[in-house]
Amino acid sequence: MTSGRARWLLLVCAAALWVAAVVIAPAYVTGGVGPAPGMRTAAALAYLAGGRVCHQRPDRSFSTAGVAWPVCGRCAALYASGLAGLLLAGRRSSGSRLSPAPKVRTVLGIAAVPTASSLVVEWAGLADPGTMLRAVCALPLGAALGWTLGAAALSSPDGRAIRRPV
Repeated sequence: MTSGRARWLLLVCAAALWVAAVVIAPAYVTGGVGPAPGMRTAAALAYLAGGRVCHQRPDRSFSTAGVAWPVCGRCAALYASGLAGLLLAGRRSSGSRLSPAPKVRTVLGIAAVPTASSLVVEWAGLADPGTMLRAVCALPLGAALGWTLGAAALSSPDGRAIRRPV
């Protein structure tokens, strides 16, 4: 069985790799960065994967050198703040436990309010919040989800903390 620390570290590495791919991919898609074997293929894969989870609308995406990122601003913020939440979960004290499910659901529900509000405003046609505001509204939800996943990875099946990562 995999230890909590190993599960947490695997999640952190996967999240960091994805966040890096989202930010770096535009530079390699256009060939704007010098030759690096396989990087154009890796960048294309980031766009392909991004297309499975995101609408990829350029008008709702951040861009680098005029090239839209593989995911929209809201998704990019969810992933980046999710990574931050994972890292914060790793800093919790070794004696702490994963909160009971109702408490976790409450925190996630509260963290989802800004994202849900921005969606309601958009879908109702009341305003276009813009890429930056969409991203800012997604930060609490991403961080809460990342922390929850990190805490779960670090906990044993009965919810006790296994050990604090270094």
